[in-house]
Amino acid sequence: MPATALRPRSATEIIDAAFQLLRQHYTQLAAIAMVALLPYIAVVAVSGAVSVTSGSGSAFLVLILQWVCGAIAEGAVVIGAASAYLDGQTDIQRSLLTAVRRGPAVIVAGVLRGFAAGLAAIAFLFPGIYVLVRTFAIIPVLLLEDRGADESLSRAWKLAKGEGWKIFGTMLLAWLIFMTLYMLLVFAIGVILGLFGTTNERMTSLLVAILLPFVFPITAVVSTLLYYDIRIRREGFDLELMALDAEPVAPSS
Repeated sequence: MPATALRPRSATEIIDAAFQLLRQHYTQLAAIAMVALLPYIAVVAVSGAVSVTSGSGSAFLVLILQWVCGAIAEGAVVIGAASAYLDGQTDIQRSLLTAVRRGPAVIVAGVLRGFAAGLAAIAFLFPGIYVLVRTFAIIPVLLLEDRGADESLSRAWKLAKGEGWKIFGTMLLAWLIFMTLYMLLVFAIGVILGLFGTTNERMTSLLVAILLPFVFPITAVVSTLLYYDIRIRREGFDLELMALDAEPVAPSS
């Protein structure tokens, strides 16, 4: 039984459905993000590196690890969110193992998307944003349709055709919510540490890294539901699922 009904939605309805799904499966989705981001958190704890602006090699390593772990975490949350959306349940182990198994493809897909957007943005900002919008579904396509990185890029591009404004509005709203919640957490950490009379940068970085998984699932869940929304409206995905459910089961001999 799906956690939320499979039907076409507006941008705000997708956000609302995403938060409904998050409320019902928050523990599992946050746990998925926490486990996937654990190597990044551990390196922050050991190195204390906070940003590449420090010029240290450890800071650069933290940045790379954050990106890699973030890509795996996004993939794992997408799988978990898809399972919650379609089946009403989330398998933490399956989500993580599948994302790790497809990890190289997920990373390559992210590189391809970033490279394409970067090339487009060299001349003007708008083309870069346009590429990011048209390829928003590359990770859901790669993992939920079991495709390769290059094939997923092409499929995501075609799937988003004519949906640019809706995708832009939905994902912009999701990112604004994510950034607002994340900055509130960072602010709260600063206030709490200030009350205890400490401004230790290393401690602040570690606490921020530890709290990241608690807000991380937001954008991945929204992109997953947006991906299904487009498939429902353009490909009749909900009818396809209904037809599969209605197929008679062959009697066992």
